[in-house]
Parts: sequence; C-alpha cells; structure tokens
Amino acid sequence: MSDYFLIAAEISGDHLGGSLMQALKRKDPEARFFGVGGPAMKAEGLDSLFPISDLAVMGFSNVIRNLSRIRARIRETAEAIVRNPPDAIVMIDSYGFSAQVGKRVRKLLPRAWRSAEHVCRPSVDGAPARIAALGSGTGAA
Repeated sequence: MSDYFLIAAEISGDHLGGSLMQALKRKDPEARFFGVGGPAMKAEGLDSLFPISDLAVMGFSNVIRNLSRIRARIRETAEAIVRNPPDAIVMIDSYGFSAQVGKRVRKLLPRAWRSAEHVCRPSVDGAPARIAALGSGTGAA
C-alpha cells in the first residue's frame, strides 16, 4: 500500500489526476490518495484538503484580491505533506501553486521532496528558468 499526495488546482489537472489515480489503483488496489483536487479526483478516492475553486482566480487584480487565501492554501498544503509524508508527491498542472508548495516542503522536509513528480506542465516545457525553479529531485512525466 502506498500513500500518494496529489495536487491538481485546475479542472484540467483534476481530470488528468482522476485518470492517474485509476491507473495507480490498478497497480496498487490499496493505494491511498490525499492532497488537492476536484470532483474527478474525489470520485477516485482523493481526500482533498479544500475545494480547488479556492484557487480558481484569473487576472492580476483577482490574484491580488485573493492573495491571502492563496498563501494560506499553500501553507496548508505544504504543512499537510510535512505532517504526514507520503510515499510520492504528484503535482499536476498549476505550476505557480505547486512551485510554492514545493519550496516550502523542500525547506521543511527535503526527504519528502525527493519523491516528487510534476506532470503535464505545458507552460513550463521549454522554459529552463521555470523548470530549474522546481528544483532537483523533481522529475517530469
């Protein structure tokens, strides 16, 4: 049995995460899933920390207006990983959110970060500075 901490803060990532969870359950029927996700991932058994709608902000002014809530969700997510280190961390889409969570986790619990993978990051592909910002120990699937 493995514990997976998944992060999908966008609907597109939620759909990909649901499919990933189906595949992981075929390999490990006892797998447990925690993290951040939406309805597709919840349907596959994710115990989500909060609704992904909390992170659904677009445009500079909306981000500024919601910055304290977003920062609180970053802290909450990182603290959940540190409090109960999973066997693997899987970040799907949501580069900005995931990078901030990763930064905190790397600082507080470097060994957990070694088990991290960031999948489906189209805005990062081909952008060396963004890829480097994710840090060592993070692969891309």
